[in-house]
This record gives sequence, C-alpha cells and structure tokens, in this order.
Amino acid sequence: MTREKLPPALDICGASFGRFGAIISNVEEGTDAEYRYVIFDFESSSGETPHADTTVAALKTEIPHSPETSLSRASGLRMERVGDWIVAYEPNRHVRDRRALLDDVENLLRYASGFPQNR
Repeated sequence: MTREKLPPALDICGASFGRFGAIISNVEEGTDAEYRYVIFDFESSSGETPHADTTVAALKTEIPHSPETSLSRASGLRMERVGDWIVAYEPNRHVRDRRALLDDVENLLRYASGFPQNR
C-alpha cells in the first residue's frame, strides 16, 4: 500500500478495506472549524475488494464512538472508526466535489454524536 502521503497517525490498514494493496493519490489535508481531515483517492490493486477508485474522507475525532447510523447507511456512506479517525467512503464512488463530501460526513458525525452510546 502506498502510504507515504498519509499522516502517520492515520493507519488506513486498520480500515475494513485497507488490508488489500492499494494506490493512494490526490491526498489533501486540512483543518476546518471542527475537524482535522484527510481526503484521498483509493484505488485497489487487488481484485478481491469492491472499493476500487473510491474517494475516502477521514476526520480526526474522538466522538462519535460508533459513527454509523441508519441515516449514514441511507446516504450510501460507509463510516468506521480507525483509531482516532472516522473513515467515510461510498464504495466505487470517485468524488469531484470533495468539500461536499466533507460537509456530508461532518453533518453525519454531528447527528451520530447525539445518540446515547456516543456521549
């Protein structure tokens, strides 16, 4: 897996799709009002995974502990905790409007944070 462009604290190998070899490109890091984020393109180099050519957003946050909700599933986004990060992606979806993806993920995290198990 190509990792040299991701922050060392983001262990993408801990994600459900990160076990497979991949090419990571178009890495963008930043901070907005609430979160430190990394957004990147993930292209699987293995035919064993359905996550080829996918844009992945990772936001560093301690809450919510369990990010996936019925609303996030209905939106098509898969969300999972990887260490101090929430990783969100829609399999096989390459996103051009990265800011819109980050906004969607932030809104879903705020929603999930309201659940009792995430306080």
